[in-house]
Amino acid sequence: MLRNYLKMALKVLNRRRFYTFISMFGITITLAILLIVSAFWNHLVGQHEPEVNLDRSLVVFRMKLQGKDGWTSTSANSDYFLEKYVRKLQTPEMMTFYSLPSTVNTFVDGQKVNLDRKYTDATFWQVMQHTFIEGRPYTDDEVQQRHPVVVISRASKEELFGMGSALGQEIKIDEDRYKVVGVIDDTPITRLHSYGNLFIPITLNKGYGKDKEYMGEFVATLVASSREAIGDMEKEYEAMARQIENPDPANVEKVLSSADSYVGAFSRMFLGGDGDSGVQKLYAILMALAFLFMLLPTVNLMNINISRIMERASEIGVRRAFGASTWALLFQFIIENLVLTLLCGLLAVLVAWGGLQLINTSGLVQFMELKLNFHVLGAGLLFTLVFGLISGVYPAWRMSRLQAAEALKAK
Repeated sequence: MLRNYLKMALKVLNRRRFYTFISMFGITITLAILLIVSAFWNHLVGQHEPEVNLDRSLVVFRMKLQGKDGWTSTSANSDYFLEKYVRKLQTPEMMTFYSLPSTVNTFVDGQKVNLDRKYTDATFWQVMQHTFIEGRPYTDDEVQQRHPVVVISRASKEELFGMGSALGQEIKIDEDRYKVVGVIDDTPITRLHSYGNLFIPITLNKGYGKDKEYMGEFVATLVASSREAIGDMEKEYEAMARQIENPDPANVEKVLSSADSYVGAFSRMFLGGDGDSGVQKLYAILMALAFLFMLLPTVNLMNINISRIMERASEIGVRRAFGASTWALLFQFIIENLVLTLLCGLLAVLVAWGGLQLINTSGLVQFMELKLNFHVLGAGLLFTLVFGLISGVYPAWRMSRLQAAEALKAK
């Protein structure tokens, strides 16, 4: 029976080729755009090198102080806060403290070169696992002893030292000089936690260990021993957060800190929230936006489906006369519409792949590489099925309700 429905669906699509073309064009472009957006979202928050431990990691990204007069202050964390509280956690298998990227300048042949500097500890290289094309990461001993060493990105190495080896070369930032001990492959700026051009030991930060403020420029990534252990790590952090001392009882009412998944940190950064990170709310907003984007082509396809089905009133009447049930007719028309949208989905994959190649080669975001992986294709299949069902159920239900005499009369 299903095979017959599929054959009939293909014949129906071939019957009015202009309508079919209009339908397929609109659906294909819509789905292709959604696939491209899904690929970008997956690039932002999905697990990709060098952030290979994403599925068992939590990020301590935000420190928030609420004042007694109603004011709030939000920033990254200070090294003092991370060392005093986060360092004492027992459940993480690894933890790394590092700064957010900040722009610094150096000079090559009298020309100013802008570079993004990140301060990190030695564990950073175990958590992020960048690919070293030259040399090595700096060690914990070098960090503790404040050795003036630096790891640089491939692009920075080529800009500063050309195509030769950079190992042992010096980089001058302000009045400080650093010796290059390693060169890593480039990371796009969209991977905020692993991105940087210059990586310098955290102890060389001029403000490191000098104040007892809670707010600063540092972030922590906590890595559990397994995915199953993330829950224990979250609970321990929540318990620790309730014990944070108030740094200014006269003016500060609450000190809020949380350890979130990468998506949770992203959600909290844009949606706020002091309790739950708002991941479900974020995904609800994204799905609502996707639905609204699909709404116009869905309505157009729905209207085309109604006019296409009206032309088949006599067929419906004959099938009704021979005892076809409402559910049988409903199933048939939905299958026909799903065949159309699935064909468009396949075309959309090809269009999206071509679009992603153009984006990747355009240099829109340097070193960014968007891919159609299984997560993105799964999202595309979901969009396709939702598109097919929404645009097909109402026309199919409407025509399946026709009685035999009414359908034959419509002919």
